[in-house]
Order: sequence, then C-alpha cells, then structure tokens
Amino acid sequence: MNRHSAKAQHIRTNASKRLRTNLRILSLVCVVLIVVTGYNVVVTQAIFWQVVLAIIIGLIAGVISTRMYKITWSHHEAQVIGRMDSYGVIVLVLFILFELNRSQVAALFTSGQQVGTIALVLMTSALYGRVLGTAKQILRVLAQQGIL
Repeated sequence: MNRHSAKAQHIRTNASKRLRTNLRILSLVCVVLIVVTGYNVVVTQAIFWQVVLAIIIGLIAGVISTRMYKITWSHHEAQVIGRMDSYGVIVLVLFILFELNRSQVAALFTSGQQVGTIALVLMTSALYGRVLGTAKQILRVLAQQGIL
C-alpha cells in the first residue's frame, strides 16, 4: 500500500461519518468541476497566466476556508470530528462572500468572455483547496494522536 492509500485508509477508519461524508461530497463535486473547468479553459482559450493566478487565489481561499470547521479528536467517540465554532461562522461568511463575488475578482485581471472561465477556475480551485485543507487537518489530528 502506498503512502497516499495509507493516509486515505486512516481517514476512512478514524474520521467521523459526517466528516467523511462531507469530504466525499466535496471531492466528488471537485472532480466534476475539474473536468468542466478544464473543458471550459480549453474551449475559451483562456490565457495561461490568468488561469494560474486564479488557481493560486482559489487554492488560498479554499485552504483558508477549511478553518470553517474546527477538526479535533473526540476522546468520547475515539475519532476525528469536525464542528463549527464562532471563528468557523466568520470564515463561512467570508467564503460565501468570496464565492458570490468571484466574477468581480476574476474581472480584476481579465475581461470579456474570459471572466466566466476565470471565475469557474476560482471556484474549482477554492473547492479543491478546501478538500486538501480538510484532509490535511484530519491527518494532523491523527498524527497528534499517534495514529499515523
């Protein structure tokens, strides 16, 4: 079993059902969006540096948004759980504002037909950043518990 598979197995075994379901749904939506976004980028012939910049901005926003849920070890349940706290609510509101205004963010560095494509790249990379950040937080908690 390779290192990635081992980490995925630890997440499946030690994360709460709710957290795993959330991660699975986000991952599935992310895969679909990556395919749609890739097609859209090719069809509209988006400018490479704009796509890369949108990916970087989206990943940063997505990783920051993982703070939406405080991921901790529950001694009672003997697994990793995620719950929203007051900081999580603030991050959720900021993430929603980012998503609602992604076209305006895209318009800062592109114009015309490219705005929709770059906005889609922002959304897709933000979701991907959220998936990566959540998985990393789960693995960090498992490492703190000596499970990894």
